[in-house]
Amino acid sequence: MDEKKQLEKTKKHSIIDGAGMSIMVGAGEQYVIPYALHLGATAPQIAILSTFPSFLGALSQQVGLKILNKTKRKNVVVATALAQTLSIIPLFILPFLTKNTPLLILLFGLYYMSSNIGGPAWNSWIGEIIPQGQRARYFAKRNKYTTIALFSTVLISGLVLQVLEAQAFLGFGILFGIAFIGRSISVYHLTRQHEPPTEHPKISIPFKNFLKDLRNEPFGNFVIFRSAMSLSMMVAAPFFAVYMLRNLGFNYIAYTAAILVPMLVKALTTKVWARYIEKYGNKALMHTSTAIITVVPLGWFATGLFLSNNPVSALVAILLIEAASGMAWAGFELTTFNYMLETTTPALRATFFGYFSTIFGCAVLGGGIVGVILTKILASINASGPLLVIFIISFILRLLTMHIFIPRIPEVAIHQKIS
Repeated sequence: MDEKKQLEKTKKHSIIDGAGMSIMVGAGEQYVIPYALHLGATAPQIAILSTFPSFLGALSQQVGLKILNKTKRKNVVVATALAQTLSIIPLFILPFLTKNTPLLILLFGLYYMSSNIGGPAWNSWIGEIIPQGQRARYFAKRNKYTTIALFSTVLISGLVLQVLEAQAFLGFGILFGIAFIGRSISVYHLTRQHEPPTEHPKISIPFKNFLKDLRNEPFGNFVIFRSAMSLSMMVAAPFFAVYMLRNLGFNYIAYTAAILVPMLVKALTTKVWARYIEKYGNKALMHTSTAIITVVPLGWFATGLFLSNNPVSALVAILLIEAASGMAWAGFELTTFNYMLETTTPALRATFFGYFSTIFGCAVLGGGIVGVILTKILASINASGPLLVIFIISFILRLLTMHIFIPRIPEVAIHQKIS
C-alpha cells in the first residue's frame, strides 16, 4: 500500500481512536468527582483530585520525551495507551474494597501518568499525518465524532447512576467497566495507524534554555498565556460539580444534563469555528473564545446569588451558561491546538509540546492549590457562600490573563482581520 493510502486510512483510524478514548473519558473521568463525593471527599480533596493527577501526568511527559529518543513514536503511544487501559482496573475494584479518597487520588494520578508519557509522541505523530492546510477542518471533523461519543457515554453513564442510585458503588463499577472497553477500542485503532518515516532529525533543547527564551518566541508567549489561563480556570473549575451536587442539590440526571449541554453545543459549533479560523486566523478566534470562557464563572456566581433557592430556575440558568461555555471551548481547543502546531517545527514539536505540558501541569496544580487555600481561608472567617467568592476570583483572574497575555501572542499566518 502506498504512503498516501496509508495516511488516509490512518486519519480514519485516528477518529475512531479518539471516539474510543472519549468513551473512556465520558464514563470515567467525567464521573470521578461524583464518585469521590460518594466516597466522602471534602471540597479541598476534590480540588486536589482535579489538579494533582493532571500535574503528575504533565511531569511524566518529560519521561516520554526521553523514551521517544530511543524508539518510534507509534510504539510509545500504543504502549502508554495500553498502560492507561490497565490502570482503569484498580479504579473499577476500589469501591468494593475501600472508601479511601487519598488512594483514589493516587490511582487517578497513575491513570494520568500512563497516558501522558505518550503525549509528546502523539502530538509529533499527528502533526506529520495532517498537513497544515487541512488541520482546522480535519480536527473539527475529529472533534465532532469524539464529542458525539463523549456525549452519548456521559448520557448513558448518568442514567446508569440514577437507576442504580441505591447501589451507587455498583453503578460506578459499571462506568469504569465501560471506560475500560472504550480505551481498549482506542488502543486497537492506534495499532492500525501508520507512522510516516521521520524526515527531520530530533533536536535537543534543554528545558532551562526553553524557559530562558520563553518570552522571545511566539510559542513561548502562547505557553505563558495558556498556562496563566489554566491557573485562572482551575481556581474554580473543581468546585462547579461540588456546587451542583451539594449546594444546589442536583441529582445525577441534572448533573448529567449540565455536562451534556456544553458537549452538544461544542459538537454543533466546531465546524463553524473551523471555517472562521481559516478566514480570520487562530489568534483572533482564540481571543473571541477566551472572552466567552472568561465570563462563565460570573454566570455561576449570579445563579448562586439569585437562584439557589429555586432548583428548576437554577438548572435552566446553568444549562444556558454551559451552552455558551461549550460553544467557546470548541473554538478555544481548535485555535490553541492549531496555534501550537503552526508555531513548532516537526523536529522540535515533540520536545516543545512536552515542555508546554510540564508548565501547563504546574499551572493546573497551582490553580488547584490557590482554590484549596481560598476555601480554607473563607471557611475560617465564616464567609457566606465561599464557593461563590471563588467563582468571582476566577473571573477576575481570567479577565486579567486575557487582557495582559493575548496581546503578546503574534499571529503566525496572514488572515483577514476581524474587529
